[in-house]
Amino acid sequence: MVGKTLSHYRIEAVLGDGGMGTVYRAHDERLNRPVALKMLHPHLARDQQLVERFRNEARIQASLIHPNIVSIFDFVQEGEMCAIVMEYIEGVMFSELLAQQGGPLPWKQVLELFTPLLQALDLAHSRGIIHRDLKPENLILQNSYGVKAPKIMDFGIARALGDAKRQTATGVKMGTLAYMSPEQCRADKDITHLTDIYSIAATMYEMLAGRAPFDEDSEYALMNAIIQRPPTPLRRLNPAVPEWFERALMQAMAKDPHYRFASAKLLAEDLAGHDAPPLVIPPTRQPSPQPPPPVRPPLTPSPPSPGVKRNWVILGVTGSLVLVALVVLVFAVVHKKSSVDPAGVPSPPPPLSASPAPPNEAPEINAVLNQWQSAWEGIAGGSNLDTYMSFYADDFAGFNEGRRMTKAQWRADKADKYAKKTAVRVSIIDPQITMINSGEANVTFIQDFHSTNHSDYGRKELRLQKLNGRWLITYENWREVRR
Repeated sequence: MVGKTLSHYRIEAVLGDGGMGTVYRAHDERLNRPVALKMLHPHLARDQQLVERFRNEARIQASLIHPNIVSIFDFVQEGEMCAIVMEYIEGVMFSELLAQQGGPLPWKQVLELFTPLLQALDLAHSRGIIHRDLKPENLILQNSYGVKAPKIMDFGIARALGDAKRQTATGVKMGTLAYMSPEQCRADKDITHLTDIYSIAATMYEMLAGRAPFDEDSEYALMNAIIQRPPTPLRRLNPAVPEWFERALMQAMAKDPHYRFASAKLLAEDLAGHDAPPLVIPPTRQPSPQPPPPVRPPLTPSPPSPGVKRNWVILGVTGSLVLVALVVLVFAVVHKKSSVDPAGVPSPPPPLSASPAPPNEAPEINAVLNQWQSAWEGIAGGSNLDTYMSFYADDFAGFNEGRRMTKAQWRADKADKYAKKTAVRVSIIDPQITMINSGEANVTFIQDFHSTNHSDYGRKELRLQKLNGRWLITYENWREVRR
């Protein structure tokens, strides 16, 4: 193909080859610019249904305008030649970056590389686009014209070729399989965006550990490990990785998709929240040392006369009295102003510690708590689980037994815990409402919980926010308290 022309694109060199097609560097003769051609193998280009899906995915990917996603320029087809025309990136793929390093990358560098990629991935997911083939070979670090930017390649192509991959087992590479989610390995029908959360976390794991989460000798053993076994703890392979980083990646690679971060945005926010830069207080500027004044020979004073000495004493005493009188006068004026308001009414002295005024929304929040408590008591057996979850916002984030949970994970946790429980009774004791602003409040109370086979007693904290006219829970935390 090198030297041939497809439409107005002159093919110049091979950039890479895979089971589905070949990537070429080409020259756009109309716009006089370099481009990359992702060309299907001829035997796949004969399948018109596949070509149409390929074209549709290219059209969808072209709508993703983001600095960290490789742009799509065109789609061309001539006879058995079918290709997507993409932005040509000068840089190194993440797999090459890892090889150049000769070992794990520093965790701060990995965080810097993947934060914008997670933001780009979140944009794609918001448009209903799933990558399905995230791996180091599909991530590239642009390094041209003084610009360094990580980018995601081949968006949507794996989705378009999903059926073809299942039909040709020889087209499945071990490199791709190593980053597949458990649901992909099981060939589940309903693959969601959470498969990308797993794959990008597995890729981050490799950049931090120097190897993939699972390293098996055969496809069968590798698929079984992905489905059944937890990966080797990251800090065992690289102790320099912070615990919070390891914990976030372990959650993102959970076997059950419901226990992963609900979005790439939440994963990025979790990582960014731990890596907040410390407050740097600049050192106090010290005055530069000044040279000592020149030493002058002392003058021999003439002894003062008794009359002059008495005059200096009188002036000193008079000046002191005047100064004391001025201080007393200023204090009296300031005190008078501070104790009288503009209407002339004396104001009481301020309290030593100000407590928040009772919020106007307190009755409304109390009503929401009562409804939430009733729904909580009714979810035994799952009968009112949806009603209970309706009190939580979509961007809810809670902590349970030390791990972060999304709304979907919280729902799954409740469904599991209450499947066999009956006679649930929940008491909310001494709720304290503190308004953060007009649309956000903190609520703390003692929770007394009893069911047929479990009871607990502890302090619960809720964060409520008024969204679309409703008070919804956006954060929940609980800790046990001894009676």
